Amino acid sequence: MAGRKSALYKVGDTYTSQKSKVTGVIKEIVPNANGSVRVKLDVEGNTRWTTWKA
Repeated sequence: MAGRKSALYKVGDTYTSQKSKVTGVIKEIVPNANGSVRVKLDVEGNTRWTTWKA
């Protein structure tokens, strides 16, 4: 994912979204059939979903 080359992210890691540059702690990672990944973030106590694409 963005910011880390050749590394895998996991639940509990801090992640910054590709498009909006919002940073939060990963709560859930859900692969999509089209190859993208939905990432559920905790952003200062609020839930935010973002999509990661290679």
